[in-house]
This record gives sequence, structure tokens and C-alpha cells, in this order.
Amino acid sequence: MNNREALARVNRDAMNTGDLPTAGLKTDQIDAFIDMAATNPENSVFFAEIPRLGRSSTSGTLPTRTIGSRLLRRKTEAVDDGYRAKLQHGTISYATVGVRFPAEISEDFFRYNISREDYEGKALEIIVKQVGVDVEDLFWNGDESTDSSDDDYPFLVLNDGFIVQITTGGNVLDGSTYNSGRPHENMFFDAAELIPSKHVSINRGLNGDQAQAATAYRWLCSWKTLVRWQRYVSARMDTIGATAFKQLLGDPTAPMGIPFEVIKNNFPDTVIVLDKPMNHRFVYTYNMKRRRTTEGQEAVLRDVRFYVFHLDLDPLTIEADAAAIITNLNA
Repeated sequence: MNNREALARVNRDAMNTGDLPTAGLKTDQIDAFIDMAATNPENSVFFAEIPRLGRSSTSGTLPTRTIGSRLLRRKTEAVDDGYRAKLQHGTISYATVGVRFPAEISEDFFRYNISREDYEGKALEIIVKQVGVDVEDLFWNGDESTDSSDDDYPFLVLNDGFIVQITTGGNVLDGSTYNSGRPHENMFFDAAELIPSKHVSINRGLNGDQAQAATAYRWLCSWKTLVRWQRYVSARMDTIGATAFKQLLGDPTAPMGIPFEVIKNNFPDTVIVLDKPMNHRFVYTYNMKRRRTTEGQEAVLRDVRFYVFHLDLDPLTIEADAAAIITNLNA
């Protein structure tokens, strides 16, 4: 069963719940909902590539396994010295936060929409996409220390997102010290240098030489920041020449061989992040519920259908020092 078929089951089952106290969904339906929300075209490719983990409990631990390094030893014929390399087991804690996505649709849409019976399914797809957009936004920008006077306080305070996690536990570079807080080639070199070598895999070029591209890493920024970088590149090439600049930095669209990716959903103009999807986890629980009702005084008087999605989510960073963030850029 593909995601669309599972989502249709979500819709069909919810239509039968009416005003029942619960509207629990099956695990395959929840997985399909989360997959569609995360991979919809309105979200970044980076976000879609973050592994998604469903859990039965709202908090707990995720197992980690490593085997260490420099484990080779000299071989002595017919002798076993008892040395063994052992898997090292660890855990990373997660704690999801319960969130809800309430929505309403006027009955007029159902009466006059040319899709007729299928319109509720199409409306559900629109809702799922918006859930995905909001989740990506929260996973990057969430900040539990948000001031209550902020217009977006009820949203941002839900959880600490990746930017807060990297800023507090990862590698931080002050961008205000470069080019008056605007993109400059040196900040890319300096940010990349902050990443410990153990986190970086190097691609091998077609000619046998090692390319500089760090496997899976990307420079993540807003559209405005990318435009500013491209404008700077254009001016810099005019000054020192395109060939000289490319010899200095490599491909301007991929400094040090690492490509840019624009994060569309409210990514701040004041930061650039060097990161890889496998450094994160999208943790959710199988406690998700989807409620729908067309009854009740308000629904009848206003002639609307009410929907509420209840989710438990946690944006998890596996190793904060595997990422770097350039902060304090001029917005």
C-alpha cells in the first residue's frame, strides 16, 4: 500500500469516527501521513532526507552503535593475544512534544466544488502539506526561550529546533566579522574547518583525485542569503577575474564542492548552516489522532466541518559538533 492509499484510509476511517472520544490511526496510516508531510514539494530536499522514526512512547532513547577506530593489531602466527574489537553501544534521548493542527472547511466547498465526493480527500492532502511545511519550520526555527511578546510565540516555543541545537552545542562562527555581515568566501572555509574530520567523508573524483566535496553536507540558507552571495560572487569576479576566483573557492554554486540548498519555510536570513540530513532524526509517535466532525452546535450554525490532527514530535540532532552555523549575518 502506497502513501496515497494509506492516506485515503486515514480519511475514510476518520469519516466514521464522528464525535467519538478517540480517532486513533493505524501505524501504516501514521507513517504514510508523516511521509507525505515530510516529502511534499513545499519542503526542502534536506528535510525530506532526514530519517523518520516512529515510536510508541512520547519519550525514551534511541540506540547508537559504533566500533571505534585504530583497531588493527600485529598478527603473530598461531597466537591469540585475546584482543577483541567490540561494538560500543550508546543512547540518545528524545522527548516529543504534543502539538495539534486544527482546521475547518466550509460546507460550501463541498457543495460547489467540481470534485464532488473526492474533494474531502483533496482537502486532506492540502492539510497534510501544510502540516509538513509547519513541521519543517518548527524543526529549524523552534526556540523554547522565545519571548512571549513575539507574534509567533505560541508556535516557536513548542520545541528547540536544529538552529538552537547547533548554536548551543555545535560549531559557531560569527558572520558579522566578515564583509560587514554579508557572505564572503572566507567564512565558508572557516566554517568547514570547524567540522571534526571524523564526521566528513570525501568523494573521490573521476580522475582518481580526491574531490573536496564532503559527502551529504550542504550549505543551508534562505533565498535572500543565496542572492546576496551570488551578487557578491559577481562583483568579486569582476574585480579579480572569474578564473582567479574559481581557483580560490572552486565552484561558486558549491563552495569547497559543497552545494547550496535553499530552505524555503521561514529559514532566517541571518544564518548559514553546514549540515547533513543523517545528522538528524524526525521522531514522532504512533499516538497520532485525527478528529473530524460535522455535528455540534457551532458546526451546524456555521455550516463547517472541523478537523484536528494531534501529533507528538521531536526534532533530534545526533551530533551537534557534526554541524556548523554561521551566525549574525546582516539581514
